[in-house]
Amino acid sequence: SLISILFVGILLMARVITLVKFESDLATDWMLGLAVPVPAFAMLVTALVNRRTAIFSSFIVSIFVGIMCGANMLYIFAALVGGLIGVWQVSNMNSRSHYAVAVAYICASYMLVTLAWCFMWNYGARSIGIGFLMSFINGLISVILTVGALPLLETVFSITTEIRLMELSNLNHPLLKKLMIEAPGTYNHSILVGNLAEAAADQIGANGLLVRVASYFHDIGKTKRPNFYVENQKPGENPHDKLQPSLSTFIITSHTKEGADMARKYKLPVEIIDIIEQHHGTGVLKGFYNKALEQAKANEAASGPVRE
Repeated sequence: SLISILFVGILLMARVITLVKFESDLATDWMLGLAVPVPAFAMLVTALVNRRTAIFSSFIVSIFVGIMCGANMLYIFAALVGGLIGVWQVSNMNSRSHYAVAVAYICASYMLVTLAWCFMWNYGARSIGIGFLMSFINGLISVILTVGALPLLETVFSITTEIRLMELSNLNHPLLKKLMIEAPGTYNHSILVGNLAEAAADQIGANGLLVRVASYFHDIGKTKRPNFYVENQKPGENPHDKLQPSLSTFIITSHTKEGADMARKYKLPVEIIDIIEQHHGTGVLKGFYNKALEQAKANEAASGPVRE
């Protein structure tokens, strides 16, 4: 559904652009096809789906756009090169600010194709100038469309992109700041877990970035009662010594639910919320389980043998 929406959207844009008429000479209306933002389609598919799908679909879209713009090979070549440049840029992107660099690369790719085509067919300087202008407009519109549409499509289709994860890996996130201030031991623990988990994920071909970011947030629920967790306790101060094992178990395990609630409040991706909820598994907390067994044995010994 997502790819279909993007495919139809770019073809509608191509249709609208081809309907625009300024004058009938070669240097204006004929060059408008270079303004069709095929790189926006390629970048969105790369970010929201994957790179291989984006490369394949860019070939198809380029052919369609070329046919709609008068069946001229210039538009096919320009759209294809621009689309592949867009895929390359998103694949190497580490923040949304990198889109400013993408504008330059997309513009340059369209300009080079236009220049080569104009030299090949002996077009004049005016045609080259109009082609360069359309190339600049294309790069600008493509990046604006991508930046504007990406957050919306991420939300509608519940997709967590690499760019979104990179933003969440910033340790200045409000939840991570809260964790650092209120539970510094847990914060340090989370950073270490993130580095270890990312290395393990990379070794088995999993998504290391997702694992690292989820590790940063997995214990945010501990900010509700930080002193009940050993990494935040001062020597000799353990509130669990005064509690029943069942209550201690409830407090320890509740930080997963509380953390997930906090993550939903801050609109973290569903993949991270799943990891927060599930990272404790379903096993027994052996320390409190053994403590409960010892108390049961002590109570039995104190009460004496039970008569029939």
